[in-house]
Formats: sequence, C-alpha cells, structure tokens
Amino acid sequence: MASFNSSGGTRINYRLTGSGPPPMVFIHGWCSNLRHWDAQARHFQRSHRVLRMDRPGFGRSGGADQPHTWRQQADIIAELMRSKRIRNAVVAGHAGGTGTALELAARHSDRVHAIVIIDGAPGPGMSVAEARAQPFAQQLAGDGYDETLETAYRSYFSELTAPDIVDDAVADAVRTPQHVAVREIEQIRSTNTISAAKRIRQPALWIVAENSGLTPERVREHVPQARFGRTVGSAHFVQIDVPDQVNAMIGRFVRGL
Repeated sequence: MASFNSSGGTRINYRLTGSGPPPMVFIHGWCSNLRHWDAQARHFQRSHRVLRMDRPGFGRSGGADQPHTWRQQADIIAELMRSKRIRNAVVAGHAGGTGTALELAARHSDRVHAIVIIDGAPGPGMSVAEARAQPFAQQLAGDGYDETLETAYRSYFSELTAPDIVDDAVADAVRTPQHVAVREIEQIRSTNTISAAKRIRQPALWIVAENSGLTPERVREHVPQARFGRTVGSAHFVQIDVPDQVNAMIGRFVRGL
C-alpha cells in the first residue's frame, strides 16, 4: 500500500500495480475499499497498469473528518492520476462510486478515455431533507448502526458467495465511521447523477447485476453510446460475486476501444 496527499491535505491510500496501456482505474462503492477490486487487479495487472484507491473517509484513507462531494473526490483522484502520469485511462466505478466516476470522466476528460459503471444507476436526486427522511437513512443514523449496516451489506451478495468473503466485506464495512456512511447515503439519494451521466462523451460500458431493474434503454436515454451487460448468478457486488463474468465484459470492451 502507498499513500498520496492531495493539495487539499486529504491522505489517500492507494495501490498501483502492473504495466501496459490503457491504464485502468477502479473506484469502489459505499462503505467499501480498494480490496473489493482484488479480482479485477489480479486479472488486468498482467497487461495493464492498474490503480485503485480508498475514497476519502473510507478504508485506510483520511478525510473522514470533512465532507467530500463526488466532484471533490473526482478532483482528488485526478490529482493522484496526474502524479502517477496516468491519462487516457479506463475508469470503473461501482455503485456508490458511480457519481465519483462520472464526475471524473466529465471534469477530467484528458485523464479518462472510457468509463465502466458497475451496478450503479443514474437518478434525478431528491432534496437533502427528503434523503435524510428515508427510513434506511434514519436507521443508519440511529443507535443500531452496526446492525443496520451489516444487514444491508449481507443483502448485497449472492447466496452463492463464499461466507468468508461476505464476512470479510461486512467486517470492513462496519469499520466505516457512522457519519461517513450516513453522509454518503444522503449524497447518493440527493445528487442528480443523470445530469452527470449526460455529460459523458467517452465510450461507456454499463454492467448490472442479474436482479437489477436497470435496462439498456434507460441507460441510453442519458448515455446513448453506452454498451450494456447483465451478469448471471450475482447480486449487487458483481465484481466479487462473478469476477470472471465482469472481467470478461470489461476486457472485451477495452479491446474494442
């Protein structure tokens, strides 16, 4: 592991491995960390330079003491990429990392050649007050934080996923400071990611879980150039549940760029 200090003073924990073009950047989701991309790193680092990081406030990164919007997170990741001379990258974002990935592609197009969204959905957003009033957000902000987060996280995996993998992900998730988890849920619910998606001009691939209600038509309303893939036998954490399927789809997409 290595660390990078942004110009704003946020310490980012990251891992950079492999070599070869195009470079690949992986951005994790809500209450996750860079280890959730282990299977992708092992696969792609054989022929690509692979960068993954803990977003501010998550994993081993700093920044839990102050809010970071997805736009701010994108700027920090762009700084990290610039420091490592990474440009024209394929950027992948999972779920809660969707907003950060979209902002990175839109704001720093010189760094991003293509984008992959994994089980994330563009949404119109609601007011912050409405987001805070949602039952899950209120439960998460209450006294039963650990139990609420654990129950939610276990539901994100398929029953076919090895129990030790699920247990490990849950243990990592509940180490997320409560205010960070709550703050990001509010951001997920209140941010208009449709507007960010509409700014994407790069080639795009959208991968969803088997039980996702998202359709190619809905994605292409906002990102007309997007290709679409649906996994089999997976839940929300598709990159962990069915890594071979996800890696094959990303690999095919990258080879066609």
